[in-house]
Amino acid sequence: MAELGLLLLCTWFLSLLGMQART
Repeated sequence: MAELGLLLLCTWFLSLLGMQART
């Protein structure tokens, strides 16, 4: 389950970075 959590965290982090880059 640790791998799934890491993947989710990475996806969330990338999404957050993408949103910040747009503004």
